[in-house]
Amino acid sequence: MLAACGRGGDGAGGTAAVDVVTGLPADTTVLVSTDNGQQLYFAAPGVAEVEIHLDKPWGQRIARFSADRGRATTGDWIRDGMRFHLQDRSSGSSTSAANTLAVATVDLQPSRQRYLGYHRADGGVLTYSRDSMHRLGAIAPVALPVGMTATDMHPSPDGTLLYLLGSDFNDYVLDPASDSVKTSFPAGSQGKSFGFMKGQLNQDLLIAAPDSLGNIAIVDPAQPSLAAVLNCPCYGSVSGIMVNPATNAPFFVAVTPSIGAPAPPPVLGLSDLVLYSVSRNLQVATPFPLPLPPTWDATAVSAGESFMLLNAGMQGTLLVTWSRLLSVRIPPGPSDLVAYDIASRTMSTLTPAFTLDAGVNVPELASPDGTSIYAQPRVLMGSGPGRSGTRLPGDLSRFASTPGAAQAFSRESTFPMDNQPTLVTPPLALDDRHVFFGQVSIVGNSNGQWSSQPSSPFYLYRADRSTLQPVGFERIIVDNSPGNADSAPLVGLSTGSYDWP
Repeated sequence: MLAACGRGGDGAGGTAAVDVVTGLPADTTVLVSTDNGQQLYFAAPGVAEVEIHLDKPWGQRIARFSADRGRATTGDWIRDGMRFHLQDRSSGSSTSAANTLAVATVDLQPSRQRYLGYHRADGGVLTYSRDSMHRLGAIAPVALPVGMTATDMHPSPDGTLLYLLGSDFNDYVLDPASDSVKTSFPAGSQGKSFGFMKGQLNQDLLIAAPDSLGNIAIVDPAQPSLAAVLNCPCYGSVSGIMVNPATNAPFFVAVTPSIGAPAPPPVLGLSDLVLYSVSRNLQVATPFPLPLPPTWDATAVSAGESFMLLNAGMQGTLLVTWSRLLSVRIPPGPSDLVAYDIASRTMSTLTPAFTLDAGVNVPELASPDGTSIYAQPRVLMGSGPGRSGTRLPGDLSRFASTPGAAQAFSRESTFPMDNQPTLVTPPLALDDRHVFFGQVSIVGNSNGQWSSQPSSPFYLYRADRSTLQPVGFERIIVDNSPGNADSAPLVGLSTGSYDWP
């Protein structure tokens, strides 16, 4: 057997020094990096004489051994993608493909590993290389309490750790570099999502969105026993925690009952959505009731569909996509997109900027600087004679900020769907190079009456975060048999990086 993984050097050449290794397990063969160059380990039990050749069975000979296991130090000329062939010399010829015992392809690992991570109930926490999309590791479900599932997961602010909020209302600190659970502690409330904020000492704090009783838990991971619990006059968050990347200030949209309304309200009232924030000194700031869009009318019975916080203005800008119920047979669809300047408490309408042929595009993810927004329309799928059906995401597009122009944003690029019965989910995460999203094929026909029924595995893809063109052919199979084409079968897709242990 022969396998390759390691870290490449920058030198132009080198010579091989060979020695025999004893005690190497027969099923363990790796190419590893050392301070003096590259070392190629091999094991070929029962073979009396072997050679290692570069790129082809008849390529440059790297080493010859009169033993069934050994090690060759090659120097620092190793490059990513090089292939090493382990050849059997017992018959006298070592340059025939028929004599190839094993082939190893060099997969150079950088000293800084950039990763993707997500949680699946039946798979635990899985991590993949951002660059190769190959599996890096996993924290198996047995490492976490039996029956516990993740309700939310985010990387630490420096990206080296993963924080998982469990259905048991405990926070779990995970180390993707060692595939281990470092510690856990009570979340402090029964909130189902969380984010990070800065405290008075500039420390990173976990803040959970308010639970059904309005309790907001704030925990310092360095001192989890000193958790603070605040309370707001609300019935839980409808937006989750949104953090302004410029100020690290946390915001959330919650339901506050109207005067005289029963508690909790049986039906979400349109005038009941309120924006809250929490200051560094752990005080709930003055609430900001969200005004209705100017085009609203009495027929509307639905409320906010999407909430997103942008780094714009002194405190940030909240984007809200409002939806309106038009028919009992057709699900609510987006109808208005409004921007609220948090500091001035003023409202502006962005609906024309995000309206394309398919309707209003719903913003789902923004770049940290707020200059790019990734959005999709909600398209009616599987429509029949009565025009009933399911609203699913349509084309994924990037909208760029256009300060001073007639419209605040303009569409710059669209992911190539090629008119296939394929569904691209709202974007799930991004980093400094890529935007990551799910893709699944759905049942369709020539009339365009596509069903929401999945017909392929749920894949995780990446695209250039500017052009939205696919990057490479690699993809991650998240679920071989997804049950729903409208939602990702994973929790907390996260990006981060760590140094190799």
